[in-house]
Amino acid sequence: MYDDLVNRLRSEAVYLPEKFSKNAELLDVLMKAADAIEELSRLHEAQRQNLIALMNEEPETEWIPAAERLPERQDEYLVLWRAKGFRAAGLFYAILEFDPGEESWVDDLPQAAAVGGFEVEYWMPLPGLPEEEETEADG
Repeated sequence: MYDDLVNRLRSEAVYLPEKFSKNAELLDVLMKAADAIEELSRLHEAQRQNLIALMNEEPETEWIPAAERLPERQDEYLVLWRAKGFRAAGLFYAILEFDPGEESWVDDLPQAAAVGGFEVEYWMPLPGLPEEEETEADG
């Protein structure tokens, strides 16, 4: 990105002693500036590549066993839960919020309270909203 500038700084620094033999400090400044620009350019490129990778990532749409891992951020998730201690009772759907600080699901299941609590067996992020099609009236 800044290759031309870096090359120009370095080439000027190489010829600087011939032009100005008393300005060794300026030579040092030019070389440090070229080094800094090169490093910033490398960091910028690495960040750009990371962003591209994130944008191309497929969102998780498979059920994730809660016993294997929990969500990393606070948000609402689609969960499959069962009554605590009742393996044969079956699984039920719900949308619950997860609190990573407490590593727990925010309890908003009145039906689970009636059976003594709940255990989240599986979870997944909520899907995004559908994209609305533009109509002739829109634009």
